[in-house]
Amino acid sequence: MPIYVYRCSECGTEFEKRVRIAESDWEQVCPSCRGRHALKLTSSSASLETSVRTSAPSAGTCSDDGST
Repeated sequence: MPIYVYRCSECGTEFEKRVRIAESDWEQVCPSCRGRHALKLTSSSASLETSVRTSAPSAGTCSDDGST
């Protein structure tokens, strides 16, 4: 299960919670004030993972310099 970061709209507390993907948009309870208005935040690690590109050498990129 992925870990999501939420911020409580009532008290401002940020908290992490393991939640099934299908349930990530459900109402989450703040552990601090027990409020039920928490917003799901985008974590910085999720943003970095989507922008990272891997560079693997392609097959057939050798140059033919005419030597044998």
